[in-house]
Amino acid sequence: MDLISKLLKNKLALAALIFISFIITIAILSFIEIKLGKYSFDLQDQDQILLQPSWEHPLGTDQLGRDLLARLIYGGRLSIFV
Repeated sequence: MDLISKLLKNKLALAALIFISFIITIAILSFIEIKLGKYSFDLQDQDQILLQPSWEHPLGTDQLGRDLLARLIYGGRLSIFV
């Protein structure tokens, strides 16, 4: 109980715990094949190269037109597996 009370008093540690829990939850949900976005991590679209973040691509796209959010979720999935 002492550990929990210390964690609740430390705002930075609590924020980090929430962020890490969110990343782990998203990775696990993608691991059990729940579709979290409409883009695949490896789908290349030459018309969508290096787009700025938008509602369609929340983190933008890379130099091959791949959605960065989908790639981040897939990378988290691999990291959890390892």
